[in-house]
Amino acid sequence: WQLSARHDDHSEFSDQQTYALAYGYQLTDALRAQASYGTAFKAPSLYQLFSSWYGNANLKPEEAKNREAALVWERGNQSLSATWYLNKVSDLIDFSLSSWTYENVSSARLEGVTLAYAGQFGDWSVRAAYDWLDARNEDTDQRLGRRARNKATLAVTRHWGVWEAGGEWVGVGPRYSTNTETDEMGGYSLVNLTARYALSKELSIEGRINNLFDKNYETVHGYNTAGFDAFVGVRYQPK
Repeated sequence: WQLSARHDDHSEFSDQQTYALAYGYQLTDALRAQASYGTAFKAPSLYQLFSSWYGNANLKPEEAKNREAALVWERGNQSLSATWYLNKVSDLIDFSLSSWTYENVSSARLEGVTLAYAGQFGDWSVRAAYDWLDARNEDTDQRLGRRARNKATLAVTRHWGVWEAGGEWVGVGPRYSTNTETDEMGGYSLVNLTARYALSKELSIEGRINNLFDKNYETVHGYNTAGFDAFVGVRYQPK
């Protein structure tokens, strides 16, 4: 069992109470069933309220009720899970292309299924996931914009000595740019690379290349994401 509760004292939106309850049951040595129910509160940001270009001072906070059920299989270095979720949100904060301001969607429904796998095979590790999502405005029964119905990821990493390197594929299906099922944006797929060199048990150098093949794609209509980017960093983790 797991039970949690939270109290927010917000100067603009008064007191808010949220909670969550979860339960898991071990069906076999390898298989577990679990379920949860919770509530959520999210106040609009200062930018969403008061931006001179897009702000809306009349925004209401989001309030949500979340349900989730899952089956999880774990054996050795492998795990597999299937998760169903249903989130109902009142006054969802979203951006409207018709008014070019942030607005509330009075009633939104987000239902989906996530399938995930993780495995370790000697020096190789594999992660894969698939997400199906049906996100709708319950007042109009139209799909919410910028949310793909299908998304998948696959990552493979190899470890040898102080080195670690891997590749990642991300596929995102078509989605609408608006909440009125117009301006459909095409799907896209990306390939990313990662690398890590351990200088010691606590210190490592890390690198990452996103969009290796320089794919031109959009996450929001009219805002192209062209070109790849690369990062190099140093990570320190005390042991």
